[in-house]
Amino acid sequence: MDLLTISMPVREARERLADYQALDQPTGEDEAIIEGLRALADDKPVIDMRSALIAGGFDEQGQPRLAVAYADWQLCHLIRARGWLQFVARPWPTARQRRLRFDSLDCTENWARLAAIVPPIPPAHRPRAYKLRRYLVMFEVEEWKPAPDPPGDPVLLRPLGGNLAVVEAQWDLTELERAVLSARRPSL
Repeated sequence: MDLLTISMPVREARERLADYQALDQPTGEDEAIIEGLRALADDKPVIDMRSALIAGGFDEQGQPRLAVAYADWQLCHLIRARGWLQFVARPWPTARQRRLRFDSLDCTENWARLAAIVPPIPPAHRPRAYKLRRYLVMFEVEEWKPAPDPPGDPVLLRPLGGNLAVVEAQWDLTELERAVLSARRPSL
């Protein structure tokens, strides 16, 4: 998967980071910028998830070709409406359920029981279990369906705020991992 990332020379990121860290009372937006500059100063790319979803495009049925899910989810369900889409862990979300919503997208109205399998994070990139719920996984969806197939090449993201996230890792699933993930398919 090709990612549209925000980049900046490390030296410039460090200089700007020092400016923002000198603020007496940083706002929430300032905090997100500080976290982004820290990542850029460590030479890690930053991604605008909404822009990546738009760049990933939509299939013939209007379903996004990319999905974003919390790293501790097993399945990612899609809900679309006019101008927005959201990803949830269960097909019928509750008010308390975590969700990822992206506005101002070219979506048609639809509420369908469609899902994608969330890929596991390889041990080399996996955060500690108690931190897993703080991370996101972005991955390509070959086809949204009631009984989905495993994805191919995921990306581990650490959210910064708004639509921004740090790209922590990118990998390909092996044939063995894809075979094991096939057991996650929900029963119809």
